[in-house]
Amino acid sequence: MKEKIIISIFLVFLLFVNSQNSFASSETFCKEEIIKNSYYPVFSPDKKNISYQKEIDWKKIIVKDWIELNNYDEAYQPIYSLDSNHFAYMAEKDGKNFIIKDWIEIESDYDIGFIRLFSPDLKHLAYKVEQNWKSFVVKDWLVWKSYDEVYGFLFSPNWESFSYIATEKWESFIVKDWVEIPGSYNAFYSVDSNDFYYLLHTDLWYNILVKNWVKLDNYKNIYNPIFSPDGNTLFYHKIDDAIEKYFIEKDWYRTEIYSDWIFNFIFSPDSKDFFYASMKWDYISYFKNWVEMNDMYNSASSYDIAFSPDLKNYAYITTKENDTYVVKDWIIISKNNHYNAIRPVLIDKNTLYYTAEENGKNFIVKLTCDFWKQFEILKESISKNKKYKKYLPIIDEIVKNTDKEKLEKILFKINKLESKNSILKYLQLSIYLKQ
Repeated sequence: MKEKIIISIFLVFLLFVNSQNSFASSETFCKEEIIKNSYYPVFSPDKKNISYQKEIDWKKIIVKDWIELNNYDEAYQPIYSLDSNHFAYMAEKDGKNFIIKDWIEIESDYDIGFIRLFSPDLKHLAYKVEQNWKSFVVKDWLVWKSYDEVYGFLFSPNWESFSYIATEKWESFIVKDWVEIPGSYNAFYSVDSNDFYYLLHTDLWYNILVKNWVKLDNYKNIYNPIFSPDGNTLFYHKIDDAIEKYFIEKDWYRTEIYSDWIFNFIFSPDSKDFFYASMKWDYISYFKNWVEMNDMYNSASSYDIAFSPDLKNYAYITTKENDTYVVKDWIIISKNNHYNAIRPVLIDKNTLYYTAEENGKNFIVKLTCDFWKQFEILKESISKNKKYKKYLPIIDEIVKNTDKEKLEKILFKINKLESKNSILKYLQLSIYLKQ
């Protein structure tokens, strides 16, 4: 009861002080470090190793743990195995193609196409080859039938099955373990690899979901089905009477998401939350579950959401007019004019990497934020202000005794207020520090 009273008093206080005064911004306490001529940082799953691509004098170099490896004419984004013990990438030099795994170069007999995929344990490799205006897949050194086009490579979670999409004479279909499935597309596996799903589109069946070769009549005319990582929740959209509708389904219970033009939908790795962007008055709003976090941005991509290793924090990058915003846990932590900022990687609650561009050159930005420092400076600023000093005990009580979920609910209610207000920043910081 005491906690509810404190929260209510503080909410009233926030409404009162809104736009009354301004202190330091959180952006002040985020330090930028630039790694020039570099792009696309990749971290091992345990976050102990870093690698990225670098370009010097038109040569491409892979940097691993700050050590530059051999230079090539072209080198593609590296990948780590799930256990963080193995490392691999692809490269080209003097007309030859190489697969580099754990420092060992393996020359390929074919030109390695832009589409390539390692299995999560790095024991299997599939890549696209283009020859004589046709395309085909090479998987584990085995060559399969050529088509007009191949794409959508997919390994099952247990790495024992492989599928891709092929196009021949303007018709697309799935090839699963070298067997063609006519009229099919948009394949995915269950988390335990026991079930295989795809959409079927024929003269008799229009976008019906198929599970293990059995048509599911309750899922007709659907698009973009996405399962959560734990396999228990399904997102999809469908068109009824020319109206597009979006649904979340769990335990066979269907809930409609009432939002305009949902895109870039993604589940969190622990399957507890989902994120998406939605059009609003020709701009983009950003949502966590059904709650709007930020709105009126020119662009936002949930495919570029980064999660911290403990899954307690997340970050994404968005733009508005000519400014780039780095948003962490729906709070802006950095505002700058870096062009084409993409692919954030969140190492912990205070450190984030991303790639940006300037004058045609790529660079990596390392953003390190000292939230505790800001917390202390804001506290000192408030204590020196006669209007706000008396409220410090109430604020401290909330920081000490309110858990993170309750703080988030409070902030959702007041987030529509002017975010530059120092007291709002103070409450935002309490969420960072309440771990």
